Amino acid sequence: MSEKLKPCPFCGGEAIADCGFNYDYDGGNRYYAYSADVTCSCGCTLHVENSWPKEYVAGENMLDFAIAVWNTREERTCHNVSDAGFGFKCSECGDWEDMEHNPYCPHCGAKVVER
Repeated sequence: MSEKLKPCPFCGGEAIADCGFNYDYDGGNRYYAYSADVTCSCGCTLHVENSWPKEYVAGENMLDFAIAVWNTREERTCHNVSDAGFGFKCSECGDWEDMEHNPYCPHCGAKVVER
């Protein structure tokens, strides 16, 4: 693994990366399918898959690719726009949540910043 995973964009938790390999014999053609997943315990998941008939693609490359995609996501920020004086209304997605100190919006994943 060439890069360290950034925290989950939805909850800020630790993400885990894993790769998979499938082999299928289809009418005389060798078929390799590699996939990689980056997941967080909150349910946020990134899945990438690469299939190449009759070619070998190293699984480590898929894992590096998935990590690079996960880490280069756009960093969005939001702030509380609630007029009620309690709870949290996201300035990005407009969803309301009864939360006080979550570092990320549970609906759109934007990082909560003070305004």
